[in-house]
Amino acid sequence: MLRWLKTHVTREMIRPIVYRTSSRFLYSLIPVLLWYRFINTADALHASQNGLSTAFALMTAVFLACAWLAWLRIDGLRIPALPAKLFRRKQKPDVLCADMIDHVDEPILQFEDLEEDEQNIALLVVNAVCAVLYLAASFLV
Repeated sequence: MLRWLKTHVTREMIRPIVYRTSSRFLYSLIPVLLWYRFINTADALHASQNGLSTAFALMTAVFLACAWLAWLRIDGLRIPALPAKLFRRKQKPDVLCADMIDHVDEPILQFEDLEEDEQNIALLVVNAVCAVLYLAASFLV
């Protein structure tokens, strides 16, 4: 698996992977804490030991399922898409002034700038990393 990562993950993909991993981990921490606060109905002793660990384990399962779907998309499986008119995005306006990064030789790529295969590989790595983080948290709590 490590050899596969070295051959498919390029240097330009590191920044989008780190940004997506941190944002997904923090955004998914909100339902975990809401689960712990409102849905977990055990008493105080068991809630501190099992409730949060259960929520972390469920979030691990969610991220593993997302990673599996990303792996299937890399393998060629496509889920039928909804019409594009439902999800229209505004076009980014052209920047009239120059950025500070213009003097650097390598352009900084966003996730949307990656090719479709690279996006799927990045999503696989992001979901796998988040699953490992939540799995570690479920064992530590």
